[in-house]
Amino acid sequence: LQAYVDGVNAYIKDKEATELSLEYAILGLPILSPDYVIEEWTPVNSLTWGKAMAWDLRGNLGEELERAVLLKTFTPEQLQQLFPEYPQDHPVIVN
Repeated sequence: LQAYVDGVNAYIKDKEATELSLEYAILGLPILSPDYVIEEWTPVNSLTWGKAMAWDLRGNLGEELERAVLLKTFTPEQLQQLFPEYPQDHPVIVN
């Protein structure tokens, strides 16, 4: 974890705020925050970001719980009708 943090900080150190992201570019505008400095990345930042990603990746938890409850009443075939799989042959609309 520390090696990752060291790499992030080495990358940040060699970049201007405008090269890192739009958010840093805006925060670094002299009119908004003349003394703005990007803080060093820490192991806690990495662990916190991992937790935030875990919350995002559990996106269908509600549906999974709903299916578990409904399985007590309905057959798997009936649940398949209620929760059909995404058709894999649909065209891609975002690229």
